[in-house]
Amino acid sequence: MRSLAAMIVGLLTMSCNEQPRACGLGKTCPPQTHCIDGLCQNLPWWSDVAEDDALGVDCSMPDNTTSPAGRSALGGGWVNEGFEIFGGNPELGGVCDKPGSSSWTAHRWRPCKGWQAHAGPVPLPRESAASTGGFDSVWMFGGRRRDKAGGPWSLYGDLWRLSGSPARWTLTSTADAPLRHGAAIAAQVEPPSVWVFGGDAAINDQPSIYLQDIRRYRLDQNQWELPPTTGSFPSARSGHGLVALQSGKTLIMFGGKAANGLTADTWQFDTKKMSWKRLDLSGPSARHGFSMAQSQGTVWLFGGRDDSEQKLRNDLWRFTSTAGWERIRVGDLGAQATVGGVLEPQSNPCIPTDKWVQIDADSPARRSHALISAHAEGLWLFGGRGSCGPLADLWRLDLSSFIWELRGPADQSYPCPRRASLCQAWCTPP
Repeated sequence: MRSLAAMIVGLLTMSCNEQPRACGLGKTCPPQTHCIDGLCQNLPWWSDVAEDDALGVDCSMPDNTTSPAGRSALGGGWVNEGFEIFGGNPELGGVCDKPGSSSWTAHRWRPCKGWQAHAGPVPLPRESAASTGGFDSVWMFGGRRRDKAGGPWSLYGDLWRLSGSPARWTLTSTADAPLRHGAAIAAQVEPPSVWVFGGDAAINDQPSIYLQDIRRYRLDQNQWELPPTTGSFPSARSGHGLVALQSGKTLIMFGGKAANGLTADTWQFDTKKMSWKRLDLSGPSARHGFSMAQSQGTVWLFGGRDDSEQKLRNDLWRFTSTAGWERIRVGDLGAQATVGGVLEPQSNPCIPTDKWVQIDADSPARRSHALISAHAEGLWLFGGRGSCGPLADLWRLDLSSFIWELRGPADQSYPCPRRASLCQAWCTPP
């Protein structure tokens, strides 16, 4: 992390500079400043984008710890010195047909030290909670839980904060927002707030009950608000993405699952005017369960599940307010792939054939409901649901080169098309 001296220099620089300058080529800036929203600015105290010397350490020994069990629909992100994960859905499902209970386990990954179990109290078991970074913390809202395989679901409406060094979970709010899972959350700097949109209020075997409310939790007032809004309004949905740009002055929302199917619409919400605006943009295919995060004014989207024959995706997209959506990595494709990456149907998707003409082995495997977080010029990705079950791999994307690097054990990181093995082999792991 930055030294105290560097922080003091940054504060002095901030007091002397009258106007921030535009970033140079490659988002370069003078010392002690960072390229934020296209301008060289001092790093605010609340930012989750920071220098981290530990990431550049040449470890004498590689990480050789055992990764947590594979899971999807988990919460967490980067806090201080490490990547934190909590809860999720460890069930094998699919061809294994083994539904499980919601997870309560929490783990931390640190450079050179690998995975360790999280110490201290944790929230109640859950999956499909909304989580985001902000104020040197991870925020987690809602979710659902079942205590035994195939048992009934319980919903949550609580708000948790993961912060400190070492990081600790604390309960911030217990109620005042309808219970839900599959919502999306983003953080705003001034006034200090977290925003929540949508989600699914269904329990047990009910059909989905999609929500379309946007709510704000004011940290300075310790209460939830349901502010009046103007403009056209997004449809009710779950499994979508929501991120904050310009320190939370603008929220960007994409996709999700609605009553009439999957969506591919992009929306902008002005948190000062309290107004929605649909952006007329082309971009990722209609999908849900994708991973979305922001870093220095750029929105990043990875994977998810769409309606193509390919189903699970591992393409990488970025969004900026000036360029809209741009595809950075195409991911796995098939012989009859379109621009969207549609895969020609196969009798058994676990047996690789000549129809697989491109498997992007340099990208994480196709998946949905993974956890993603931005930190130190990188994008961190853990887990998710792959072709044959939950995954347990940790990856980092260098945001300057767009190269993925595997940073954690990969014992479950490659679904069957990459392993040339049947999914059934995963149902009874060694």
